[in-house]
Amino acid sequence: MSLERSWIVPEAPPAEGKAAPAGGGAEASEGGTPHPSGGRKAAAEGNRAAGERTGAAGENRADAGRVDAAGERRSIGAESKAGEDEAAASGSVSSGRPRATFALRADRAGRFRFRPGALGAAAATGIAVVLAIVWALPLLWTAVTAFRPLDESVGRSLLPSRLTFEALAAAWSYAPFGRYYLNTFVIVVVVALVQVLLAVPAAYAFARLRFFGRDALFFLFLLQMMLPMNALVLPNYLTMKSLGLLNTLWAIMIPYFGSGMAVFLLRQAFRSVPQAYEDAARIDGASLVQVLRHVYVPLALPSLLAFLFFSVSYHWNEFFWPLIVTDDDAVRPVTVGLAKFTQAAEAGANWQLSAAGTLIVVGPLIALFFLFAAWGRTRRAIGADAGLKG
Repeated sequence: MSLERSWIVPEAPPAEGKAAPAGGGAEASEGGTPHPSGGRKAAAEGNRAAGERTGAAGENRADAGRVDAAGERRSIGAESKAGEDEAAASGSVSSGRPRATFALRADRAGRFRFRPGALGAAAATGIAVVLAIVWALPLLWTAVTAFRPLDESVGRSLLPSRLTFEALAAAWSYAPFGRYYLNTFVIVVVVALVQVLLAVPAAYAFARLRFFGRDALFFLFLLQMMLPMNALVLPNYLTMKSLGLLNTLWAIMIPYFGSGMAVFLLRQAFRSVPQAYEDAARIDGASLVQVLRHVYVPLALPSLLAFLFFSVSYHWNEFFWPLIVTDDDAVRPVTVGLAKFTQAAEAGANWQLSAAGTLIVVGPLIALFFLFAAWGRTRRAIGADAGLKG
């Protein structure tokens, strides 16, 4: 009897959809005896092939799902866009109800913001019109009273029986308004020019130069904006008195030559100018003064004009400081002259003269306001036209 044992390994079942390999799936060894590792290899290969087919099928199903989802989103987006267009054309939403007063809408960047709807815009416009009328009523009453005849009672009716220049001519002749205008014009122009001349280099230094203590010094400039002028009346008065400048135009102007607001506005505007512009001007041989004149000041013109308008209106209406340092009509501005004039006019209860003097004082500022408004509209129209042509 032979003592040799025969190892018999059952054949591995063929994978689904794949024919069994030749020789029963087992490698034949010498003498025709199958090797025990041959069946295991065949089984592993079959399982791996089946897994690959399953993964490919899953990927195909996922791709099909993504395509279906994208198509569904496009369909929903198209339906939503069509609904919005239909609502915009009809002026209402699909349910027939009016649009909401305010709506939470997303902009292109994905940020949600509250934007007024049709009713909200109408309500805001109505409130603005009411506030404008309330603000304009005293000015309208002053203008109507200034053109009312001197012998007509103010309380008889709101509107005069006829329009006349009697009150304006009488007010101009009763007080030296011509001299007041000249003094005010000199004060406004000189103060504005000196403020700009001092603020431009200071703003450039704070915006472009780097030196020790720059931020601390700029904070001191900002501190000037926080201090009211009335808090500095006593030290300024003593300074003007020690310099012998009381009752002169210089006493009115000198305390306002340095403006922290001008430095702040121009510094912010200069910081927005690209450094490459200055570098290009320096390469062309421009000096610092030429760089400021031809590069920074033109690009900061909106901020400069805004400050000039503020400075002119502020110093035109300044009353307390000129009243303290002047006591002669030869150096008084229009505000102090108007106060003296209205005291005499109110003593005689002549409201036409008081209204005429007030209109004489505020008239140039109103004209300047409308002039700047018309200039701004013209600039915007020119810019819009140039943008359309470009």
